[in-house]
Amino acid sequence: MHSDQFSRLRTIAISVIVLGAVLLALPLARMSDAPGKAIYADYDAAVRGGAVRLGFIPPIVPHSATDIREMHDEKGTARWLSFNVAAPDAEYLRTTLVPIEEQEAIAAFPRPPKGGAWWPKVIPADAEGDVHAYRVTEPGSPPMCLTIAYDTQPRVLLWSCGQS
Repeated sequence: MHSDQFSRLRTIAISVIVLGAVLLALPLARMSDAPGKAIYADYDAAVRGGAVRLGFIPPIVPHSATDIREMHDEKGTARWLSFNVAAPDAEYLRTTLVPIEEQEAIAAFPRPPKGGAWWPKVIPADAEGDVHAYRVTEPGSPPMCLTIAYDTQPRVLLWSCGQS
């Protein structure tokens, strides 16, 4: 093989390797800008998926939770979580958590995250138009707020809401 042919093949090989590295890096760069997100059929699926172990599904979430939708930023400081629960678990949450003022809840309610079309644009109110929200404080976790919307079954919304 002549040195010109060898040089040309080496240049092509290097170009292919560089192009392949760039093409592999592009999806990873886009993933780092987007929040982490997942949907689980139920609590057991979230456990199997590692979301409970990694802290994306906090301990406050009852084992009866279904249709769990979770998003978080890379740092884990902002979280959006919604899930259905059995009525007794919704009542337990409502009666054991610390209520917060309606205006505080409305002010703390975050906009839907990018890619989170399932998150409501405004905090849901009950049939009388009142908002009932609660503060969730767990050791080692940032403060979160919680509200329970009632449609055909209780739907819990849980989100990062700043300092307690």
